[in-house]
Amino acid sequence: MPKTSTKLWPRLTALCLGLLTMVLAHTAQAVEKRWYQAEVIIMERLANVHTQEQHPTSLASKVRTSAQLKTYPSIGSQAFTRLPKEYRRLNSVAKKLQQSAQYKVLFHEAWPMPVRKQKSATWIKIEAGQTNAGNSQLEGAIGVSLGRFLHLHTQLHLNEFTKDGTNVQTEISKLFNYPTSQTNVTQRFSMIQKRKMRSVELHFLDHPKLALLVRFDPYSPQTGPLPRPSTELGNSATKITATNLAEATVSALSDANVIPLAN
Repeated sequence: MPKTSTKLWPRLTALCLGLLTMVLAHTAQAVEKRWYQAEVIIMERLANVHTQEQHPTSLASKVRTSAQLKTYPSIGSQAFTRLPKEYRRLNSVAKKLQQSAQYKVLFHEAWPMPVRKQKSATWIKIEAGQTNAGNSQLEGAIGVSLGRFLHLHTQLHLNEFTKDGTNVQTEISKLFNYPTSQTNVTQRFSMIQKRKMRSVELHFLDHPKLALLVRFDPYSPQTGPLPRPSTELGNSATKITATNLAEATVSALSDANVIPLAN
């Protein structure tokens, strides 16, 4: 064998190994990151159906730093962009909840997001409801992590404000030396939970003061602007329309005595 060929073998071997490493790394990265369309409904319970009293949490409880949902249409990545109402699958469910005498819908949004296989969760900032002196009625974050299953984490806080406008010396005022007139939050109830989930299924998280409905569906990210919404939102795996899904969901939750339906 010529000496030139002999000298080339180590170089070719190194080149092949380098290319193989790049391909394997790219494949592993693709497997470890999956895209989903998340849809979340968060509601306040107007009547506490639990017999156990729910005690308020500290007003000084921290609100986790997290990603913020972007306004549609956003420039750049589609991740964490609020989707138009036409993209949502649970509009009819939210309407039924709003008509109920026991619930008030505070938050209903849908957005695409990547979820990586890692122990730490990706957190999304939540703010909704009435505002008072810089505080939102609902604030906090929800987190999503991926292992064998999806995992949903909630760190949500429901703030109750004074109704008569009187100044109350709260724990936040004492902690940060704020004047009492800068906050009217009198009580805070926290929903700290973790739930294992499957995609393409609706999940219900319960709490004496709050309730949460969440669904994750596989999503294919696209470059450029999002396409116009269609009347049928089912993917190739489910082939179900938004209306049929909502009717089936409301029926199932009603049968389980979770959601009282309005006549």
